[in-house]
Amino acid sequence: MADPQTLEERLRAAASYEAYRKAASSQMNHLPVDGLTAMRAYIETEERSLSAQGHERTPYRQARLDVVHELIAERSPAMGTQLTEEVRADLETRFNYHTPTEEKKRRHETIRTQLKAAAMIVIENTPRAPEQTLAIRKLEEAMFWANAAIARYPG
Repeated sequence: MADPQTLEERLRAAASYEAYRKAASSQMNHLPVDGLTAMRAYIETEERSLSAQGHERTPYRQARLDVVHELIAERSPAMGTQLTEEVRADLETRFNYHTPTEEKKRRHETIRTQLKAAAMIVIENTPRAPEQTLAIRKLEEAMFWANAAIARYPG
């Protein structure tokens, strides 16, 4: 027969897990997929750090990780889009190498320089927190998409 204390601890952990799942779900439910992906990366990094320090995963941390994985899975786009000529042309534009002209090189550099300056302002004026990390990632994403627009399209 199981040790009563161990059984009691297991029941308490299970109850805590469900309570934490509900709380985590309500806190994260409003986040878009990219926000959830950033949250998952943050949680997984935190988990590796805590594990390396010898800490066991608590019901709260397990629930938080489970909820973020489930929300990402629910919101990820479905597979199975047909490869029409329009889709093929779009993929060619997206995945082909676009040799930059001197003008485009200058514009790429302007984007990189200005967004790096913005990232430095964020770092200097915000506390080290998940929101700061997300802000930096969004600036990095803005740089990527702006440079992709410059590379892919004329003008």
